[in-house]
Amino acid sequence: MRGLLLVFTLCVGPGAKEHPSGDRWFAPDKAKHFLASAAIETIGYSMMRGVRATRQQSLFAASVATAAAGVTREWMDRRGGGEFSLRDLTWDAIGGATVGIAFRHGP
Repeated sequence: MRGLLLVFTLCVGPGAKEHPSGDRWFAPDKAKHFLASAAIETIGYSMMRGVRATRQQSLFAASVATAAAGVTREWMDRRGGGEFSLRDLTWDAIGGATVGIAFRHGP
């Protein structure tokens, strides 16, 4: 938990300004990517469990949905004239994986 607090402090704390190139490892948009992916993973897992899928099936489906959402978002950024950011995708993966690990080891 302390690690997550440190990451969010680095992302949205006083020194977290946008880099001139627009893509830093620790920036406010990275926290948004983390949280959005964590939310997608949570909702996907919960929906699958709601239809009585096994834990493993639910984790797989939620992870696929989370990855698809992240890649789609970056693809849309690229089509809109922006960058396809591997750093954003990394934060998407960290957000989804954090929730996935919690559900894998939870009750």
